[in-house]
Amino acid sequence: MNIRGQRRRQSQQDNIKFYVEDLPPVDTTGLLERVRAAIYLSLDELWSILTDNTLIATFLDPRFKHFNWTTNDEREKVYQLVKLYIIT
Repeated sequence: MNIRGQRRRQSQQDNIKFYVEDLPPVDTTGLLERVRAAIYLSLDELWSILTDNTLIATFLDPRFKHFNWTTNDEREKVYQLVKLYIIT
């Protein structure tokens, strides 16, 4: 045992000695929810304003064909943008 009362195990692999320190278990209760919340808040802050390219890419993605998640104004805007890119 070392000074902190933790065990150290010695192992040999190809004549190289290394030590593995046993650390006490950590309570992770609620950790997943906090990570999810942090990711959601970061994405919400970074992607709150959709760019024209994002709208067009989403419009062309068949998984989002109904476009129900956006407003009518944005839906009409992307229709016009796609028509513009097809014509030019």
